[in-house]
Amino acid sequence: MAGISFEQARIIIRTRNETDWFTDGVHGTYTVADYGYEDGERFYILDGAREYLVDGNIDFLLIGSGHNVVNKITGDVQCWSYVDHPDEITNMTPVPGHEPPEAASACQRQTGGPRHCGRPPYLFALTSKAETAGGWRSVLRPGTGA
Repeated sequence: MAGISFEQARIIIRTRNETDWFTDGVHGTYTVADYGYEDGERFYILDGAREYLVDGNIDFLLIGSGHNVVNKITGDVQCWSYVDHPDEITNMTPVPGHEPPEAASACQRQTGGPRHCGRPPYLFALTSKAETAGGWRSVLRPGTGA
């Protein structure tokens, strides 16, 4: 049975999500990453702020947004939470020919090394503005989902 390609999955996500993107100018420019992850049944398609996905600027990372998973046969979309699907998401591998060089570079800058890179970008530990300055800190830790 023929399925959908990675590029078709990207189009599905753009069509589904682009019109709902923020127009306030604060959340960055909407994009669908040209890299992604997969397992035998699904593509994980990253979308969000270009400033984060392409440029690696962590100030544009949206915490708590769902993860777009597209069925390779039907094209059906599910929005997964890492809390509900930690093993499935963590075990996905880069789509051949669509590896995340920029994301890996951003990951290395944020984590201080490549040991957690090459996984979906939300799996590495994040630090941002100090909580006392009105900022936030993520509770995600590399590869644990804790």
